[in-house]
Amino acid sequence: MTPVPSWYALASAEIGQREIAGQGANPRILDYYRLAGAGWVKDDAVPWCAAFANAMLALAGIEGTKSLAARSFLKWGGEVKDPYCGCIVVFRRGASPWQGHVGFVDRVSDASVWCLGGNQGDGVDIRRFARSRVLGFREPANARRHFTASANSEIRTDTNFWLMQGTQGPKVREAQRMLARLGYRPGPSDGDFGPKTARAVIAFKRNEGLRPRAIIGPVTWARLAALAPAGS
Repeated sequence: MTPVPSWYALASAEIGQREIAGQGANPRILDYYRLAGAGWVKDDAVPWCAAFANAMLALAGIEGTKSLAARSFLKWGGEVKDPYCGCIVVFRRGASPWQGHVGFVDRVSDASVWCLGGNQGDGVDIRRFARSRVLGFREPANARRHFTASANSEIRTDTNFWLMQGTQGPKVREAQRMLARLGYRPGPSDGDFGPKTARAVIAFKRNEGLRPRAIIGPVTWARLAALAPAGS
């Protein structure tokens, strides 16, 4: 099997996520905003293609553009002259000089680019775009080192949850209790992933040889559960 970048593998696991019609918002899409540094967004109707791209990069341990503008990627990373599966592609949108769309290349032909992206038909999917709309192909620095997925990059993402600052609920409470049992002082077990919990997660992951980010994915969760099982 041809290897793909870690961020593309993560994005592939998100296919099928969709906006919620009418009132309410898909909490998974709100996670994309939080990971992209725009946790203030509470409506999944706010354009989120750049949020999705930035979120997948963040989960792979790569700093993105910190912007919700698709064209922000044109000044990020390095240019790709021979596009490959997983590199970033930025498209123009109509005649607008500032609007655009961003996602990850799935495959290309002379006339078309198939893009894996968010906010495509209000969801995450793979769609075909005319190659004439492409503004540029980009990649992060040292992109090739991310082509081998490892446990430390938490590629085995669980479509049911990520836990990060701003997340609330029983999963957070359970994580706080496990961290407390291990002596990491995450604050009260209130189900609110705040700064104290974030610091505890970073300390735990650093001590366990995981990438020290304030995100609990399935790899971190499994490690916590093994070291601090319920009732311990």
